[in-house]
Amino acid sequence: MRSMIALLLTAALTALLADAAAHRAASEPSGPAYKTRELILLEEEKARLELEGKEVPGELLAKIEWESRYSEEMAAELEKREREIRELKDKRRQAPKVGKGNPRMPAPEFPTYAPDPYEHAGEAGDREYAESFFPRSFTYTRELVSAITASHDVLVSGVYRDDPGRGFIIRICNGEERGETCREQFDYDGAGAIRFTELVDDRIALFRYDGDREGFFDLAAGRAEFRSYE
Repeated sequence: MRSMIALLLTAALTALLADAAAHRAASEPSGPAYKTRELILLEEEKARLELEGKEVPGELLAKIEWESRYSEEMAAELEKREREIRELKDKRRQAPKVGKGNPRMPAPEFPTYAPDPYEHAGEAGDREYAESFFPRSFTYTRELVSAITASHDVLVSGVYRDDPGRGFIIRICNGEERGETCREQFDYDGAGAIRFTELVDDRIALFRYDGDREGFFDLAAGRAEFRSYE
């Protein structure tokens, strides 16, 4: 069983690196650094506008800056994975053999650290801020409205393009206790655009909807209340 776990882990890491190689190949004209597909498309759009002598929108520049930072983080992560694969192969070569020559590998140890809180906890923003948490393809059928961050959560609101009266909230959480991550979506028929305004006690995200009506999302309870917070 342990040898099977090790083999599966190696296969998963190898697949990740193979996908990364394709991204690297696509970004080779401007240098060897890893780039996401989204960054490549954004830079192509910027180059096209500059070639046509048009002004590059600030929103496009902001997206390029965010995607560049994300690409740098991915490059560091890929280097880490490459080191892990090399170390795993070294362990397999050095491990005592059992059965039909399969190496006897120790059971993998997974970290149980508590993640650091978000640096910008409490920050609320509009559509541009909300879009920074998702790739462009995510907005083909949805229009994002706003976002707000807590220490270990991000809330993003929006509406469906084919049904603007149907609002939704997406919660992206990074578990404080065991480093667990999750993503949940809550749909609200008739709510329309939900706009986050303020974070209270790192737990209650206040918002407005249907004009000036008030509501809030309780992170501890994991639900929205369409009434004033008291």
